[in-house]
Amino acid sequence: VSYGFDVNGVISSLGHSCDLILVFLDPHGQSLCQRTLDVIHTLTILS
Repeated sequence: VSYGFDVNGVISSLGHSCDLILVFLDPHGQSLCQRTLDVIHTLTILS
C-alpha cells in the first residue's frame, strides 16, 4: 500500500499532541498490524 505522505510520521506527530492514543488491531481485515506495532513502539520510546 502506497500513500502520498509518511503514515508513521503523521501518527507520531499526532502522538506528540495527544494525551491518550487508542489502538485497535483488526487481525481479520486489511489493517497493517506490523506497521501499527512499529508506530506504537516508536511512540513508547519517545514518551
